[in-house]
Parts: sequence; C-alpha cells; structure tokens
Amino acid sequence: MYPDRECVNHHGTRVASRIAYGYVPDGKESEIITPLCRLIDCNVFHEGLRETEMISVVEEIVLRYHSVCKVYNLCINFPGNEGRVSNLSEKIDQLQSEFDVLFVISTGNYMEYIHSQTIEDVLKDDALRLRSPAQSVNALSVGAAAPVKRNGCISNVDQVVPYSLHGPGISGTVKPELLAYSANVDYFEGNGIYIFNSKTIALDDGKPINVAGTSFSAPIVSSYLARVWTVL
Repeated sequence: MYPDRECVNHHGTRVASRIAYGYVPDGKESEIITPLCRLIDCNVFHEGLRETEMISVVEEIVLRYHSVCKVYNLCINFPGNEGRVSNLSEKIDQLQSEFDVLFVISTGNYMEYIHSQTIEDVLKDDALRLRSPAQSVNALSVGAAAPVKRNGCISNVDQVVPYSLHGPGISGTVKPELLAYSANVDYFEGNGIYIFNSKTIALDDGKPINVAGTSFSAPIVSSYLARVWTVL
C-alpha cells in the first residue's frame, strides 16, 4: 500500500461512499442517511500504477485483513488482457480460494461515446470485452445498468449501458455476473451526455456529486454482500 500523499484520493472516496451508503436516488441525499456497513481504507491507486504492482498490493491486503474482512471491492481495470486470464486475475482467484474471501470487481468502461443504433450492437463488439482483473473466474464482476431513460438513450431502464464493458469471460464464462445502477447515456443530437438518477454522498466543495462508470456500480453490490456475509 502507498502513503496518502501518493494516492489519487477522490476516486476511492467516491467508491467508498457507494459501499457505505449504497445507491441513493436523487432527492434522498439531503435526508439523514445511515451507513450500511463498515469499511477498511486501503490506499492502492496512484498515477502510473502498473498491473504488476497490483499483484503484490492485493496479496498484501488480503494477508493483512482476511480474518476481519471477507468482501474486497476492486474498481481498477487494466487494458491489454482481453481474451486471456491476466496474472492479476489468477492471483485474485488464488487468494479467494486460499483465504475464503470474495472480490467484487468492476468490468471497466469504454468512455468514448459509442454511436451504435442499439445496445445489441454494443454487446456484439468484441473490442468492448471486460478488462483485467474482471476475468477472475471466482470473483463477482459487475457492470453498469441504466437507472433512467430519455429519448436519446439506447439503453432501457435496468438494461446494461453502452460504456459498460461486457463478457463473455475466459472460455465462455458468464461475465459480468451482475449489473447495478450507474448513469445512462443520452445520445441526443449525436452527443453523448450522461444522465444521472443518484449522487455519491462523498462531497465535492461541500456538495454531493454525480458519478458515472462501473466503478460506481460494483460497490453497490459490495455493500449488499458485506451485509449478507454478516448473517451467513
């Protein structure tokens, strides 16, 4: 893990907000909201982070916390391993088996706006396959679903959104296993504009903020799993 000064803090803080408070629809963020689960803050992301570094970082974290933490949320994705199991994915599978823990991993995003006629066109595009370490066989990979729809959206409510990378996984495995809400995309007049239906409770200049991406759908699932694990 890395010192605070070396880390990019805003992304992790916003992800943690989704774990702690879940999906908070617009209009609810001003109400009294109770945290849903406890978190352990691990500084793992810095500018220039390489996938090879993440292998040792992930191992260090699980070795340190596996006795008190069973659900590990990981919203970092690395390109270049589409179609094969990365070394990081293999390490995560090994750690899950050895220490009886579960990783929840974002599929990754394609943030260049896709000018497809239908969401089916997007799902047929092999260039948009999920990224490492979401190929991990035993981890739960999570994509993003649409919470709302406008006329310019190609994704209906509860359907996968166009920027959410998709499967199948290695050897035809079902990936992602789950979707959770993030933002939809409105292609009105050819310009992709995010449309939101929730905010993170993490503050930016004292105000809740809108966020988009699979990094903010995966932690919703982590929040549910953490609560389920406490009663197993």
